[in-house]
Amino acid sequence: MKTVIALVTLVFILGTRPSVAQSQDMGLQDAGVGMYTDLSVLQQASTFTINREMVSCGVGTLVLDSLLGLLPLGLVDSLGVFEMLMYSVSIDTYEVSRLTPRSIIATGKMRSITRLAGNVLEDTDGVGVHPPPHDFIAVAEDSDVAKKDWFAVHFTTPFWKPGNPLCTPSELFPGMCRFGGNVFLGEVAVSPTRD
Repeated sequence: MKTVIALVTLVFILGTRPSVAQSQDMGLQDAGVGMYTDLSVLQQASTFTINREMVSCGVGTLVLDSLLGLLPLGLVDSLGVFEMLMYSVSIDTYEVSRLTPRSIIATGKMRSITRLAGNVLEDTDGVGVHPPPHDFIAVAEDSDVAKKDWFAVHFTTPFWKPGNPLCTPSELFPGMCRFGGNVFLGEVAVSPTRD
């Protein structure tokens, strides 16, 4: 019985992933949006967007007591121990490769806001003593059904740099940190042909 349930679940999951044509009908073409996870974000559900207008990435934790009302820690206006929001303030390049695996590489400048225990550790908005927006390289792969789509953003800031124990070093771009992983909700949709 467990085998039948597992097979039905697998068929449902594989059958519900939209094809490239369906993705384009839903408005995604040479773009991606969704949620990913891997060890670079401590297996947390993390959000992303990548399109010609915006690249973004969001990572965060929830405080269990705020969800259940137990053991109040006094963390007013703080969802958890760690949150980071990154979004592009400019996109300099947006390259789409239609070769397998189809991919998108975007570069530009990004603002990053890092909070730890409700305190802003770094905000790269360039205002006052804050560091300026930083360079980023975002990579997204459209893997179709054979394997999961993938997204990662590579970057360096005064806080986020190799040597910081919170930084997962980028394998693709040495000297940078990486947030990214397999997409489990949403997708990356790269058209096999240029329209």
